[in-house]
Amino acid sequence: HLGLAFVLSALIATPGCEMRALPHLYGMVSGKAAAEHYCPGFLRQVDQWDLGIIDKTTPADDESSSSKDWLASGKAKLLVYGIPFVLIELVGNLGGRELVTWTWGFGFGLPGLFCIVNALRSGRVHCYSIGPVLLAAGVLTFLLGFDVIDFGRSSYNYLLNITIIAVIVLYLGSERIWGKYFGKKELINETNSS
Repeated sequence: HLGLAFVLSALIATPGCEMRALPHLYGMVSGKAAAEHYCPGFLRQVDQWDLGIIDKTTPADDESSSSKDWLASGKAKLLVYGIPFVLIELVGNLGGRELVTWTWGFGFGLPGLFCIVNALRSGRVHCYSIGPVLLAAGVLTFLLGFDVIDFGRSSYNYLLNITIIAVIVLYLGSERIWGKYFGKKELINETNSS
């Protein structure tokens, strides 16, 4: 439970104790405020400090999320996702194993890293889930290419298909559930009501 709570807390930016991640997720989906859960021992002071930082933010911080979002425009999305995926597809059909390894590794990994940084910078919802998926796909590509792991003859096909399906589902699903940004204003209202 604790491992899942830590991962979920990072993905949905749960304020306070990480063990509150499941109630926080339920509150986000249902629209009801979740009760605060305090961590034991000295961790409660860390959580209070964390909540104090959130309380000091202004509603203008939430409005500026879109201005901090590197992926707010269609051109940026095309550059970050479109071009690497086109290269991945072309090289996958035309290139040899070494070229596929390097192109796919960087074609997945760099957009993943970019998305993680963008999530931390702007709170963009889909970047919290897509970034780690793409980064993991990049690492797996290098591991496959350098024969560290092997899932059989169709390893690259499985990797490509699973990654593309995961990215599409996470992109469409996450922003339908939580909106475009995990805003600080939303966190302030939730922590003040509990």
